[in-house]
Amino acid sequence: MEHAIYFLISFVITYFGRLYLFRRSNKVSNRSKKKEKKKDNTSIEIKYLSSKFSLDRDSLNTKKMNYLISAIDASIIAIAFTLVSFIDDMIVTFTVGIITVFVLIYVSYEILGKILKKKGIEKK
Repeated sequence: MEHAIYFLISFVITYFGRLYLFRRSNKVSNRSKKKEKKKDNTSIEIKYLSSKFSLDRDSLNTKKMNYLISAIDASIIAIAFTLVSFIDDMIVTFTVGIITVFVLIYVSYEILGKILKKKGIEKK
């Protein structure tokens, strides 16, 4: 039961923190009065998915993708945190945590990319 609470708390904190960062990065800075070049506020995850799976960035709904990416990132961190909380040894904890995070990131974004490609969001 304790680990389920750890999972939920870490998921909620990470999810809303990630959404906050997405929203903050999309706001235009009003402080600078100089004309700035138009920034590409697309997240790195969307850029990665569009380049690896040759997806059309314009046809991706970035708002929905930000929610989805936030959920994926939060679940990766929550799963890794919950798994690592079972282990007592510090070196083994670090090793298992790093390996778990890398494997989960690779698998989850591969699955997401294949789903998006199957939906037909490909470059033409």
